Formats: sequence, C-alpha cells, structure tokens
Amino acid sequence: MIRGKTVVKNVTGIHARPAAQLVQLAKQYQSRITIRGGLQTCDAKSIFSLLHACLKQGTQIEIIVEGADEDAAFQSIISYLERLEEP
Repeated sequence: MIRGKTVVKNVTGIHARPAAQLVQLAKQYQSRITIRGGLQTCDAKSIFSLLHACLKQGTQIEIIVEGADEDAAFQSIISYLERLEEP
C-alpha cells in the first residue's frame, strides 16, 4: 500500500471534467485507488464518488493505492492532480 498527500490546486476544484479524466486514468490500473479529502472518502474509479466528495481548491487530499501496479498508479494519479490547472 502506498499513501501520499497533495492539495487540490485547480481553481474550480475536481468538478465534472477533471473528475472524468481522473476516473479514466484510474481505470487503467488494477489497484484500488482511494482519495480522502476532508471528511469524504471516495473511489477514484467512480465519477459519482468523486463528485460527491466536493473536492475544492485548497483541500488537502490523501491518495491511497493498493494492488499489483500500485507504484505506477500512485505516480500517475499524483502527477495528474499536481499538474491539473484549468483556465
């Protein structure tokens, strides 16, 4: 299991478009990918779960990845979240 923290930097948070892109990215991996932000815990492979978490700019989130390809999945998810910026 790998854990790491980052902060949502995107001005509009994780709304529909970035959530859909994140789900598409997460589904490329076998590992279970969980995101915790505030009091919410969500499945990174579920758009409804991500949108329900209401992850806004400035929210500290923890990414938890567990499975056969956890190293690659963790690096990919963290990289996506840290470079996510929309105009």
